[in-house]
Amino acid sequence: MENYKKILLRSFAYMNCVIFCIFSLISYSTEGNVDYKSFDLDSTPKDLVWCGSTRDTVFVLTEKNSLYRSDDKGFTFKNMNDIMTNTGKDQLESNENEIGKVSEILLSPVDKNLVIFLGTHGINWVSQDCGRRIDGMNHGRKIQEFIFHPTERNWVLASAYTICDDFVDEPCKNFKEMFVTKDLGNSWNLLLSYVVQFNWGVTSSKHISNGIPKERILASYDPKGKGDQKHVGWNYKIDLIYSDDFFKSKRVAAHKGNKFLLTENYLYVAQVADQEFQEVLLLVSDSNLKIYNFEPIVLNHNNKFREHSYTFLDSTEGVIFLHINHFGETSEFGHVYVSDLTGTKFSLALPYNVRSADNQCDFDRINGLDGIYISNSIDEDFMQENFEEIEREELEKDTMSEKRKKNSELRHIKNYIKTKISFNKGGSWEEIKAPNRDVNGKLYDCESDCFLNLNGVSGSYAPFYSVDSASGLIIANGNVGQYLSQDSDEISTFLSRDGGYTWFEVRKGSHIYEIGDHGALIVIADDQHPTDMVQYSWDEGLTWQDLRITNDKIMIKNIIIEPSSTSLHFVVYGESTTVKGKK
Repeated sequence: MENYKKILLRSFAYMNCVIFCIFSLISYSTEGNVDYKSFDLDSTPKDLVWCGSTRDTVFVLTEKNSLYRSDDKGFTFKNMNDIMTNTGKDQLESNENEIGKVSEILLSPVDKNLVIFLGTHGINWVSQDCGRRIDGMNHGRKIQEFIFHPTERNWVLASAYTICDDFVDEPCKNFKEMFVTKDLGNSWNLLLSYVVQFNWGVTSSKHISNGIPKERILASYDPKGKGDQKHVGWNYKIDLIYSDDFFKSKRVAAHKGNKFLLTENYLYVAQVADQEFQEVLLLVSDSNLKIYNFEPIVLNHNNKFREHSYTFLDSTEGVIFLHINHFGETSEFGHVYVSDLTGTKFSLALPYNVRSADNQCDFDRINGLDGIYISNSIDEDFMQENFEEIEREELEKDTMSEKRKKNSELRHIKNYIKTKISFNKGGSWEEIKAPNRDVNGKLYDCESDCFLNLNGVSGSYAPFYSVDSASGLIIANGNVGQYLSQDSDEISTFLSRDGGYTWFEVRKGSHIYEIGDHGALIVIADDQHPTDMVQYSWDEGLTWQDLRITNDKIMIKNIIIEPSSTSLHFVVYGESTTVKGKK
């Protein structure tokens, strides 16, 4: 699952009330003192990237597409906008007049010092030393997607839409094209037009050692595309193809194959079964075959459900967890299946798993431990009692009147969400046993069916969270009761030190949190009310100390640490609630 810190960055990017942002870094010195500094940004951060083998360099990209760089792990930042503009000027062609700004930051999987800055227009930038020197890179069009090769440092696949200047003696057409560069953007070659999805056909050196050519490229496209490219959901006209010679020749992998996922062992393809009803089948092949051999996955389930979309949840422990949306394009729930060791046969693991509108599912592996998963699902008894009505409403809700929506069963399903945990790779699931007392030592007011329910990514609060470097440590926002509540007065912050077997309440209210120093240091902050404080704990939440990080109270939006979660340096950012107009 996508790291929820990235999800938070993306979700907060759409707020309209951006006034002031602050970055504060916290470190614990050998004398026991806490050092921190703050820095003003022009708008909300939408991405933070650590660069280099020691991760001393930090890049921050804001919603206004301003780029900031720090060489000291974030204690001081420099605005890079003028540098990007000046280096971009040299790349302008005679028919171009806009340099643009940075829209995305991408790190190379091969070279930790190599970073690409995609631009809002045709100008992009490349640095081979974490931003100490930056060079311009002109593709001629705005790059939509940019995919590094997993083993070849200078090889990149990219996509861009056509522009009217491309058509001199014919009407303007808009469609997506795929390009390749073998020299890090100095030159580009067109590979394919009317592309839907593309990627390299190897994920690592393992594929190459098994005989898959490093040149292999996978792509789904419309072979008979003409005019403007239409994006209309699942489409019969799209085929999945692959090439080992940069499309001098190509082979069809799956007719009607629209979307695909390549893993170390498998290649999955969503093949259109019924375009009118937007139904698909999932095909699978061994990804280490020179010529793919696809067959439909087998679902060990008695009911014949339609399949509208797939979300791959986890594949880190030798099996695949797959969420299938059976109930319509905008459904708020689906079923989770787990594969056998072949990756072809799937059994129902968890019915009615909760999902969000952007296909994020309340399902997460507990990092640092094997076989433990936490998920949210709608109560099975409620669903079985109301299933026929809910299924009909799910399929018809796009055409429902507002009055009917108000009285529909669908409106009630989020009142029946339960959190469940599995300690055996999804073989069985159980409710989480609630702690006996709250943080103040008071017994919970819960007569029966008293469980701990925790927020996932579909909820209104920061979701359950763990890191690889802190085995057994989990922190989450939730409530004790029969079902998950979204009432802020009922939400508290809970922590487990033993991989989810036992939990205790650490603070009242919802908090944003981060884990550092292999779990020895936890930093949290109130994320529902203006505050000038964060709290930190050196004993896994048994005791907390306050740290004031700003003179004026701010709405803290996120706390972030470098990707390994082993550092003592934390980045905190938020928005001012008092200084109007200050950027």
